[in-house]
Amino acid sequence: MGLFTKQQQDPGRLHYILKLAFERVRCDMHYIFSWVNYFHQKHQEHDARLLKIEQNLAHNSINREEIGQMIDFHLPYSQILKRIEEINQRLDKLESKQPERKIALKERLLRKITKNSKEYIKSVIVGTIKKYGRISGPQLKEIVVDEQGICSKRSFYRLLAEIEQEQEIAAFSDGKEKNYFFKTQVLK
Repeated sequence: MGLFTKQQQDPGRLHYILKLAFERVRCDMHYIFSWVNYFHQKHQEHDARLLKIEQNLAHNSINREEIGQMIDFHLPYSQILKRIEEINQRLDKLESKQPERKIALKERLLRKITKNSKEYIKSVIVGTIKKYGRISGPQLKEIVVDEQGICSKRSFYRLLAEIEQEQEIAAFSDGKEKNYFFKTQVLK
């Protein structure tokens, strides 16, 4: 058994097939050489351009503006840089406005609270007593003075004494601590 059948063993036919194969190889080689020549020419052009640029830079024959124009021609970064600059300016404006808004809000809240600060603190104390039903003085002080920080310890006890006299809040001593509750709850 051979690789060729009887038809392919004909020397004329084999010669014809080999001739076609070599013609294809020659065409492919010609095609490859044309691409190699093309790339070689492009490489020489780029080398010539680079050499010209290097010579111009060495002799300072071009100024910064011309260099910028050459760069912009190849890489349009100037538009991108302008856009980045605009964005940075907008961010700076937003950052500068934020503290103003916070300060204005704080001022409004402080004015509102200080306008009725005594009544506000009393309402917080009463609301806390109402929430817990019965609460000791130290616990109440911890919530209002220590945690919320809305008044001093001295102001807290002064206002608590006022609330005891004015409103429906009652107090009783349980050992060392004084406990507070609503009078209406005792009646029920």
